[in-house]
Amino acid sequence: DQNLLLKRSVLTILTCIASLVGPESCSVLYPLALPMIDDSIAREENMFLSKSALKIWWVFLRLSKTYDPLLGKLFVRAGELSKDLEHMVILMRVTEHYIILGGANFLNDHATTIQRVISNIVGEVRPRGTAYMFLVIEALLRSFPVEGGSLLQSSGVLKTFTEACASNYFEDDKCEPDRVIVLYLTALARVLLSAPETLQTLLPLTLAS
Repeated sequence: DQNLLLKRSVLTILTCIASLVGPESCSVLYPLALPMIDDSIAREENMFLSKSALKIWWVFLRLSKTYDPLLGKLFVRAGELSKDLEHMVILMRVTEHYIILGGANFLNDHATTIQRVISNIVGEVRPRGTAYMFLVIEALLRSFPVEGGSLLQSSGVLKTFTEACASNYFEDDKCEPDRVIVLYLTALARVLLSAPETLQTLLPLTLAS
């Protein structure tokens, strides 16, 4: 489709321009670029453009010195994108950067989407992918020790971590490797340091035989 090829070329050109003008002026591209990014991700027939859209999205985030709610609105698309593990690495970097840059405002506006993104990826990727996913977990728990732990608890992620650690301890045939378990234990330790009462909601465990 010539129209899609043209859109991809425009996204690529905008990415280059944003990189050239730098953090001081890249926001002038938002009125043109953000609707294109949103359209490329939101519509199934445009998924051919998703890689180019994610690239310029990531460039805008890296160049941003402060959180812009206009740029923040794009994050609602992350939940659907997280179903496709092909984009997992860049999506994790995008999510991590949003959490660090956006702070409490971003968390308040997009907690549900953050939950969805993490839930779609936990347990579904190889160890290297888990390391990228943990960038998001780490940013969340460093920035919001209590709120972040509550978010992970309510989404069932902490339960998944706990069950995976138990399966590894009992050497279950399908258990996660040790390097993944170390990351899970680190997250659990951070949560329990900030909210020890969380442990009561995770125990006792019932493991599948």
